[in-house]
Amino acid sequence: MKFKVLNIENKSECEVILHGKGVYNSVTITSLIVKNVISPVYFYPINKGSSEENFQLLIKRLQEVYKDKLKNVNIVRRKNIFNEEYPMEVTVLKACFTAKVKIDESFIEFCPLIVSEFKNPVENIIISKKLMAPCIVDVKEITMFRNKHEVNYTNIEFDGKASLDDLKIVAISAVIRNEKIIGFSFYDKEKTVVDGLRNFNEEGIYDLKNETDVFQRFNFLLNQMNPNVVILHNFNIKRYTIKPLLICDLYQFAMGTIKGRTYSIKELCNYYNIDYKHDFKMSSEMLMEIFYKMNALGLAKEMAEISGYLINKCFGNSRADRIEFTLMHELYNNDYLFPLKSSSNDSVSYTGGLVLSPERGFYQNYVILLDFNSLYPSIIKEFNVCYSTIKNLINNFGDENVNEENQFKKVDYSLNLKEEEILFLPKIVKKFVEKRKEVKRLIKESDDQELLKILNTRQQVLKLTANSIYGCLGFAGSRFCNYDMAAFITARGRELLINSKNIASGLGIKVIYGDTDSIMILSKFESKKEHYQLALDSVNELKDAVNALYENIEIEIECLFSKMLLFAKKRYAGLIYDGGDNYRKEYKGLDLVRRDYCKASSMLSNNVLDIIFNYNSASDTNLPQLVYDYCIKYYNNLENLSKNDYVILSILNKPIEMYDKDSQYPHVNMAIRLRKLGFNYQQNDVVNYVIGAGSGPVSRRGYLVNEDFEVDYDYYIKTQLIPPLYRIVDLIKSIRVDKISAIFGISTINIPKEVSKIKFVLDCCGSYEVPTDKCSKCDKEVSEEFYKIAVQRLLHQKVNYKDHYGECLVCNIKYSNMATSCLKCEKNLFFNFKNKEFDTLLTNIQNTFYENKIINEICDFYSEKSSYRVINLGDYFSNEFERK
Repeated sequence: MKFKVLNIENKSECEVILHGKGVYNSVTITSLIVKNVISPVYFYPINKGSSEENFQLLIKRLQEVYKDKLKNVNIVRRKNIFNEEYPMEVTVLKACFTAKVKIDESFIEFCPLIVSEFKNPVENIIISKKLMAPCIVDVKEITMFRNKHEVNYTNIEFDGKASLDDLKIVAISAVIRNEKIIGFSFYDKEKTVVDGLRNFNEEGIYDLKNETDVFQRFNFLLNQMNPNVVILHNFNIKRYTIKPLLICDLYQFAMGTIKGRTYSIKELCNYYNIDYKHDFKMSSEMLMEIFYKMNALGLAKEMAEISGYLINKCFGNSRADRIEFTLMHELYNNDYLFPLKSSSNDSVSYTGGLVLSPERGFYQNYVILLDFNSLYPSIIKEFNVCYSTIKNLINNFGDENVNEENQFKKVDYSLNLKEEEILFLPKIVKKFVEKRKEVKRLIKESDDQELLKILNTRQQVLKLTANSIYGCLGFAGSRFCNYDMAAFITARGRELLINSKNIASGLGIKVIYGDTDSIMILSKFESKKEHYQLALDSVNELKDAVNALYENIEIEIECLFSKMLLFAKKRYAGLIYDGGDNYRKEYKGLDLVRRDYCKASSMLSNNVLDIIFNYNSASDTNLPQLVYDYCIKYYNNLENLSKNDYVILSILNKPIEMYDKDSQYPHVNMAIRLRKLGFNYQQNDVVNYVIGAGSGPVSRRGYLVNEDFEVDYDYYIKTQLIPPLYRIVDLIKSIRVDKISAIFGISTINIPKEVSKIKFVLDCCGSYEVPTDKCSKCDKEVSEEFYKIAVQRLLHQKVNYKDHYGECLVCNIKYSNMATSCLKCEKNLFFNFKNKEFDTLLTNIQNTFYENKIINEICDFYSEKSSYRVINLGDYFSNEFERK
C-alpha cells in the first residue's frame, strides 16, 4: 500500500503514528501505527587484549543482561568527530533490541563510549527511513488491532515526495474571553460559517446561549469539515477534540518569514496588499488569502523536504530543530556517530561580529554598500571549519591580527586537506550553496511564472538553511553546539572586516562604517545620475584586492545610496538609487521601526526623512524651512489623527501574575485591568494601548482604542514625537531644534543625545546584557530590585567621575581620604560630580530605564547634586552685578 505521510506523532517509547492518507482493502485510512521503532545502541569497548576478544566479551555480556530483548549485534565502522578523545574512525558494536532498554551501569566501565543513536521514535523513523516529509511510503504486511491499522518498522520504506494539491484547507478566526471561545468564523474557500454567543453582537451570528454551546458547535463544525490543514491566527487549537494533520498559525509563521511590528491580521493584509475589512465575519477569509499570498504551504513544504523535518514544525518556525535534522540526515547517510546530548544548558559568551565605529554625518555623495555573500557559511568552507578540525585550526591560527604587512598577501590558514578530505560541515554548506546556485540559474532561464514561484521559494529556503547552520554552533540547546567553532568563525569575520578596511585605506578609499559582513564606502562623486557608474567603478580595485585573498569568500556591491544619514552603530537611513529612475528609502535601527513608538511618531519621522532626501539645493525654499513648515502642518493636525495612530505596542515578557500590581508599565496595568473583564492576555502577547489624558500617573492611563478617553497629546509630543525627530535632524546643523520645540509648544527643551545602552552582568549565569525581564541565556527572571541595586552600585563605583571629597548627608561631615562610607553613621558618602562623563552616564541610565520610576528618582537625586548640571551665572557676570 502507498501511504501519503503528512505528519508523524509519538505514541509510546517505541511506537509512532503516521498521519496522512492511504487506501487499504478498498478502505481509506488516515492513520497508521508503526511498531518496534527502537534506537540501536553503539558500544566502543576498552582496548584490553585483541579487538576480537573485546567484542566477543561484550556480546556475551549483552546476551547475559538483555537475553531475548537483544535482537542482533553487528561489528561496524563509524566516523567519529564529536568525541575527540577517541579516534576519528572507530570500530563499534551496533546492538539492536526488541524493546527499549536501559543500559546497565556495568557496561559504562567496560565501554567508555556508549551512544544511543536516536532520542525518540519520531526522530528515529524520520532519519533512519529517510522520511523527508511530506512523502509517500510503501507499506507491507498491515495488521489490525482494536480497529487500528498497524505495521512493523521493518515493513515501511520511503517511496518519494508527496504532492499537497489535494488537501482540504480551512481558515478559522476566533474571539476568546476568559480563555473560552465566544465567537468564531470558519472559511473553506466555498462558504463562511460564523457562530457565537447571543451577546456577541454581530449581525448574522448563530444565537448560542453559553460558552459550552459555542465549544460544542465549534467542535461539530471542525469535525464536519474534517480539514487536513487549519489556518489560524494567534490561537491554540490543540485543546479542542479534533486535531488537524497540519496547523499553520499565521501569527507565528509570519514572525519567522517577514519583518513586522504586530503581525496582526490588519498588518499582514497591508503587507501582502490585501483589502482589509474591519468585519469579523470576513476575518477567516482574509486569513485564507494571507496564507496563499505568503505561499505558506509551499515555503513550509520546501523547508520540510530540504531539512527532512516535519512540515508542522516548519510552520512553527522551529529553525534550530530544522538545522538539527538537516545535520542528522547527513550524519546518518555518511555513517557518523551522533553527538551525545549535553545535559547542560549553560551558555558561554564569545565575541560576535565586528562593528566599525561610524563616522556620523549627512552624506550627499554616493555611498556604496559592499557585502560579503553568506559570510559565515563561506568562512566554514574557506577554512574547513568542522568538529574534527577546530582544535588544529585554533592552534594554527592563534589570535593573529591583520596588519599593514600582510593585508595584500593571500594567507593560507587551511589544513591543506585534499578534495576528498573536505569534512562534514563544509561539505553540507557547500552542497546547499551549490544547490542554490543551480536553482538561481534555473530562475534566470525560466519564464514559467508558476515554476518561478516554486524555484524562488526553494532558493530562499536553501539560503536560510545554509546561513542558519552557524547559529546551531552557538545555541546551548542544540546537540551540535560548539562554542569554539562559533567563536572561530566570528573571529575570522572580524578579521575580514578589518582586512577590508585596511585595504581600502591603502587604496585611498574612505570607509565610513562597517557591520559584521558589510562596509560602507564614501565615494568622491556627487549624487548625480551621470556619476552613478563612476561611483560603482571606484570600488572595483577594492573588491578585487579583497577577493584575491580567499577562494570561497567574496565581497560584492549590495547597493548604492544617493543620500545617507549615519547616526550611530546599527542606526542609519539612506536613499537607495538603482542608476535609473528608481529610488528606495532604507533605514535601520531608527525609532520609527520600533513597535513601542506609535504610528503618529513614525509618520512624522518618515515624512521628515522624505523631505531631507528629496530636497534639491536648487529649490526656492531652504531645507530647514521645509522641515519647519511640515512640523507646523503636522502639529495643527494632531487632534484630527485617528486614535489608532497613537497606539503603542508593548510585549508581556512574563505571565501577568509575575508583574507587580503597581507596575511602572502602562501595558501591564492595562492588561491586568482588562483581564478582570475577560480579556485573555498571556506571556509574549503584544499589548496595544493608547495613553489617555488625566491627572494620574502615566502607568495608569493606558486604554484600548475603543474605550472612552481623550488622547494625552502633551505626553505624545514629549515622549513619542519629538525625541525621534530630534535624533534625525541632529545631523543637519542648519535645522534648529529650538524652533521645532517652539512649533510643538514645548517650553523647556532637552535634546536627546545618542544613548549608549547600559549593560549589566546578571547574577543567574554571568550573562552581560542590556536590562531585560528575562536572561537571554538561561531564561531566568531578572527582578527590578536587581537593577535598582546594580544602578546604585554602578553610580557609586565610578570614582574617577567624582570629586575626591566625600560628604555624609546625614552627619554633614566631609572626608578627604579614600573612605566611601561615614565613620559615624556608616551611611554611604555622597561625592560631588563635575564632569561630562558622569552626566552622560546618568543620561544613559535614565534613557535605559525611562519607565522605571525608582531608578529615575535615584538618577534625579544624583543630578541635583551634580556640579556639571548647575550653571552659576554669577561666575560669568560677577563684574556686572551690583552688590549691596
